[in-house]
Amino acid sequence: MTARRRRASAVSAVAAGFLWAAVARAQASGAAPAGGGAPATERAPSPPSATTVAVIRPAAGDAVLTEASLRIRSELDAAGTSNLMIDCPGPAAPDRRDCADSSSAARISLFREEGIATIQVMASLPDGLELRRHVRVPPDTGGDDPSVLAVRAVELLRDIYLDIPRVAHRPGPKPAPATPTAARPAESPWSWVSGRAFAGVGVLQGRWGLGAAPGPVLGFGVVLASRLNVLATVAGPFHKTLGTDLMQPIDTSQTLATLQLRYELGALRLRPFFTAGGGLFALRAQDQSQLNAGLVLVGVGLLVRLVPWVAVTLDAQETVTWPSLDVVADKMVIGRAGSPSELVELSLVLSAP
Repeated sequence: MTARRRRASAVSAVAAGFLWAAVARAQASGAAPAGGGAPATERAPSPPSATTVAVIRPAAGDAVLTEASLRIRSELDAAGTSNLMIDCPGPAAPDRRDCADSSSAARISLFREEGIATIQVMASLPDGLELRRHVRVPPDTGGDDPSVLAVRAVELLRDIYLDIPRVAHRPGPKPAPATPTAARPAESPWSWVSGRAFAGVGVLQGRWGLGAAPGPVLGFGVVLASRLNVLATVAGPFHKTLGTDLMQPIDTSQTLATLQLRYELGALRLRPFFTAGGGLFALRAQDQSQLNAGLVLVGVGLLVRLVPWVAVTLDAQETVTWPSLDVVADKMVIGRAGSPSELVELSLVLSAP
């Protein structure tokens, strides 16, 4: 018998002794004795499978790992340690649930990771704790030698069972002292809703002589999930004087009341948005009765957040009324609103949490 063979046999014998002693000790500490005071030596012996070492069959066609697995079994047989070869249909490093036999005290598997021979030894205690060793053996340290792999596997088995007495009797964690904690308030279903109000200036541009006119813009609403705005707005009145050198000037006033949906995109500080909505367009001209019409609008804009609760918006909207609203003088149309009209707004926005 070669020196390497004698070394493997000696290591296997030590491992087998530790295996039997450690499992018996773990079982003695894991179950309560019958009758409350009977010594552990009076218990029924454990079933043979509780001290069996399972060697997992390596992948077919790998002659080195197959030979190493057979050498491991031979060393365990020589030391009087019960063992068996099992198949695992799972991946190269199988879990216990992948294997046909799950009652063994320990399992040794040989496989390759990225072409490098790898040894994995696993053992489970009765309380469910699993100990594991996972070692890669490159070719230059014996990864292509079955006898070296067998010796390393048995050494890892021994190391695991040297750890069992220390781990099995590990002290449990000390319970943390109870500290009074304030009851956490239940989250409100309205926590994703916030308020918003804004004020600014706008410029409204009509058609056929009804040129650009400045005016105030006010609005308020709610923000849902930080992006969808539901806004009620009033823009105006926008005052504009119409006329030519041949006719008396006519003062006009335009006011828009709308309900808008605005959806914001992008990051928190810089957000483009899209707007759509509807409402009422009112046009009053000197010496004429007030004209009202329904309107629809679409628009785009940009929100720039200065601080978490203050922002500035700039948006442009296209407004169409039905029917269009005309300013008439001497039976001539000298201005038309809503066919379409453009509204540009610059507003300061205040947000509430």
